Amino acid sequence: MSMMVLDEKDYALSVRDGMLSCEHPDKGRLSMPWGSLTLILIGRQVKLSSDVLLALARHEIQVLFIGDKGTDPASLMPMRPPGSDIRFRQYRVCYHSEASVRLSRKLVTLKTLQQSWVLHKLGLGLPPGWNNMVDTLKQADNLMLQEARLSHLYWQQWAGKFAYLGFHGRNRRPPKDPLNALISLASVMEDGLHGKALLAQGLDIGLGVHHATGYRRQSLICDTKELTRGRVEVWVAKLFLSATIDTSLFDISESGCRLTSAGQAIFYPAWHKFAATHEGRVKRVARIVRHTIEREASR
Repeated sequence: MSMMVLDEKDYALSVRDGMLSCEHPDKGRLSMPWGSLTLILIGRQVKLSSDVLLALARHEIQVLFIGDKGTDPASLMPMRPPGSDIRFRQYRVCYHSEASVRLSRKLVTLKTLQQSWVLHKLGLGLPPGWNNMVDTLKQADNLMLQEARLSHLYWQQWAGKFAYLGFHGRNRRPPKDPLNALISLASVMEDGLHGKALLAQGLDIGLGVHHATGYRRQSLICDTKELTRGRVEVWVAKLFLSATIDTSLFDISESGCRLTSAGQAIFYPAWHKFAATHEGRVKRVARIVRHTIEREASR
């Protein structure tokens, strides 16, 4: 099982002789059996038809689209949720103010516990006053403000260790340094794992309890990623600490920071290997989310 990366223009995908055909005017044609693929990463100006997308869905192969510099990500995945009333229960819980506030506080508390674990894993101490600030989450009038303060302190601890990469804190669009660039890219890649796991549980990925629901926003994925992103962040940090990836593999300009082709050739296979293990954690989180919703809905 493998991942196919098509990040150069003029590739064309089609279905031929019962297999997926990948053609390029300069690189020739390659035919791949469906069973050899789990994920296809597609960049700009790659040609494919709806017939190809339907065939990929039929064979349960996820497709992730990424624009220039990792922007405008979109994910297509098979939708085969189990038959149940779980979505009705989800709607009931998410639109019940008392239940959603209670679950939001629990989610943010778990997020901060994971951040504490990350800091310990990377050999970084907790910021002064961290534990006291975490304790106030249970009664904080403005939960998101307190969460933002804790996140700022968390990333400042990272800044002390990764200043040599030009990292001075978290920024996203566009990322300005190699560490921010890879954290953002890995986060996009993780979306597909969560989407697939949550849909398999029959849940609506657009409706969460903590992140606001909005047009084109997969709020439940944003929620559940808070429970696993620490593992991803540690994995990204270790890519730099082990010198698997370094600053020479990035293009840095006023418009942002992105991996070079050589960097992508290292990152994507490494991600695929990591994701094979990480997917199990994501599936466990999705099951816990479903059970939590079922329990809250029965109150």
